[in-house]
Amino acid sequence: MLVDSPKQADVVLIADLSNLAHRAFYANSELTTTTGLKSGHVFGSMRMLVALFRDFDDTKVCPIFCYDGKGAKAARQAVCPTYKGNRKPHEVDPIAGVKELVINLPGVHIEQDGLEGDDAMAWAVDLVKGKNAVVFSGDKDLYALMRFPNVKCYSPNKGRMIKPEDWIEEYKVLDPGKISLAKALFGDASDNIKGVERLIKKQVEPVLNSEKCVDIASFYDILETKPESMTENMYKKTLEAKERVLVNYQIILPNTKDFVKESVKRTIKSTENQQKLLEVLTKYECRSVMEDASQLYS
Repeated sequence: MLVDSPKQADVVLIADLSNLAHRAFYANSELTTTTGLKSGHVFGSMRMLVALFRDFDDTKVCPIFCYDGKGAKAARQAVCPTYKGNRKPHEVDPIAGVKELVINLPGVHIEQDGLEGDDAMAWAVDLVKGKNAVVFSGDKDLYALMRFPNVKCYSPNKGRMIKPEDWIEEYKVLDPGKISLAKALFGDASDNIKGVERLIKKQVEPVLNSEKCVDIASFYDILETKPESMTENMYKKTLEAKERVLVNYQIILPNTKDFVKESVKRTIKSTENQQKLLEVLTKYECRSVMEDASQLYS
């Protein structure tokens, strides 16, 4: 059952709107309306959300939709000019259409200029103050939010909740709180972040999982003496890349301190908003999901 306030909910579902929109668009890119309007992103997003909400059965769920604000990448690109510089504009912006849809769903919506959706999701975890939360995104970076015991991550790519072996396989860390550190070292091609050149993950894994390693500063404190797990060449390259890794760590960590309460909007569960949702689905000719979408207000 959908509710429109986290206070009423048993679980909050923190959704990455950008990831949802792009995933839906690519999976349904051939769909258009009779007038030629691309509609797969709207249809796919609604279908995914309906299926996801059904999984909660009779649990009271409050969605929290998180958006990239205007100029979201600018602050990080000022520090690292290559950040997300490999992403080309799409023929259709799926985010606009999906936002037009979900803004009418009961729940909370977070968007602030200069901040990214990932920042909003991290802030949302803090905002709900320990309430059971499920993060919905295919972005592996967000596994780091599972450092909080009340948070789980649902991957639409895997079609299930994330397990410890998933982040261990990807980042070689036992503690999800160290994922940001691992990514700073390993780099991330999707965000155009370059890590330590030809880093052999197995060699730094013992250092990352050391009890003394809690952040980037302590990682390099440990490297004041060459670890047994690292070859001389790997050790040298990791030290030489320190400045780059420090920058990486800075841009990978979420920014939650700059959000203001005005960035939070709430959509009330009402007949009026139900009608607005159906009007959007009608515009995109998504008739097959209209009945299921309407039932979200019951």
